[in-house]
Amino acid sequence: DALHWKIEPPNGTYLAMLTEAHAKEINEVWSHRHKDSELLIEAITRFNFGIGIFDSKTHELMAWVLHFFYGGLGSLQTKEHHKRNGYGTIVLKAATRELARIGEDAHLNVLPDNKVSQALVEKLNYRLAFKCSWIFKGMKMLKNEV
Repeated sequence: DALHWKIEPPNGTYLAMLTEAHAKEINEVWSHRHKDSELLIEAITRFNFGIGIFDSKTHELMAWVLHFFYGGLGSLQTKEHHKRNGYGTIVLKAATRELARIGEDAHLNVLPDNKVSQALVEKLNYRLAFKCSWIFKGMKMLKNEV
């Protein structure tokens, strides 16, 4: 289904792949940031992908999602002053379609208390596959290795 989704960003916006240049901005507002998370986001944009929705005039990044190293989508976020415009839905649909295009199944993690994201994924017909806990020990990565 997702492969055939028609995704039209609202007037005055456009979708684009994220680049390493967006890592700092994303990391600054990511609730799960850690010591090396900016490097992680840079690596994700280089080796996997991220999709953002931008303002056509100012080119401001307004919402985004990343395709993480474990295969799932994550860090779905809309800047506070751009919420309630449907931008999260648009970037999640675009990323889901991109995964379908490359032959991968889409999945993502949603925190149990994140009711907004739960409603969004239900609207897009995602379904609960399982519950899990994350244990993250950190990264050993040098900038020149990514």
